[in-house]
Amino acid sequence: MPRVMQPKPKPPHNAEGNLQRPTSNRGAFARLEVPMQKRAVIQICRKYGIDISGLRIKIQRSEEWLKSKYKYAGMTDYYDIGRIDLTPHAFTTVEELLRTVIHEGCHVKQLKKYGREDAQEHIYQMEQVAERYENFFLKIAKRRVQYGS
Repeated sequence: MPRVMQPKPKPPHNAEGNLQRPTSNRGAFARLEVPMQKRAVIQICRKYGIDISGLRIKIQRSEEWLKSKYKYAGMTDYYDIGRIDLTPHAFTTVEELLRTVIHEGCHVKQLKKYGREDAQEHIYQMEQVAERYENFFLKIAKRRVQYGS
């Protein structure tokens, strides 16, 4: 007897027919201030005027990041230039998320300009520049929201 394929269950929709996606973090991530969702990252960056064009954002949702002794909020992929990975630590506050996106975005620009090998050879200097870049542009972003420009 042939096997009959059952249709896949449809995702839940609200009364307007839109998908009901979670709007907050759950489980081990419930204490994080910012939802661990790409759309939340995009909305916050837009609000603060942070340009994320040219960045591909990957959110690392492993609970192991919360348990790690290393509190990395983000990483830049040296082999897939343009990709940044955000860990749960990036979502602790809006400011931490902005700092992380700005900082990792700086590393992407460094990699595009100098290449992977040069960036690896000068990692300490690249990190110093990224920290200054992060602090400078975070101040500008906060002022944009504060003064509405």
